Amino acid sequence: MSIRSIRRPVLIAAGILAIAVSGLFAGKIFANQMGHGQPGMRAARMFERLSRRLDLSDAQKTQIRGILRAHADEIEAQVRNGMDARRALRAAALAQPVDEASIRTLAQRVGVVQGDGAVLFARIRAEVLPVLTPDQQDRLARFHDRMLTRGDAALKSLDEFLRGSAN
Repeated sequence: MSIRSIRRPVLIAAGILAIAVSGLFAGKIFANQMGHGQPGMRAARMFERLSRRLDLSDAQKTQIRGILRAHADEIEAQVRNGMDARRALRAAALAQPVDEASIRTLAQRVGVVQGDGAVLFARIRAEVLPVLTPDQQDRLARFHDRMLTRGDAALKSLDEFLRGSAN
């Protein structure tokens, strides 16, 4: 398996992770559970950290939270569907005896769920981008580029490990 053939699933997984983080954040906002020390605060901290990096104004934060709140049910359903699909696939992959047909069927389901998540992510992103200034949009694009670079580095490391060139 080449790095190129692994890259696409890794990028899709990164997109799903972004949706999951958005879902966690939206769920906590929607449930009005943003107090410190509570489970799930990671999403709120991530939003605040990204807000600082983008230098979002209070008005922009409020607008973006409103966008996420408007999609809270969709985000939560998407995250739940993704978790359920991946758990079912994992269980099938670990089951004995191996049922290749079942694994392939469940893998297709994961693909459909990931596609749905990518569409939702793109729709939400399309609503958020106009809230940002051109400079903030550039910062966000650079952030996404850095995430892709990290994925490339991870794939390189994996390739080195698998081919025995890593210690």
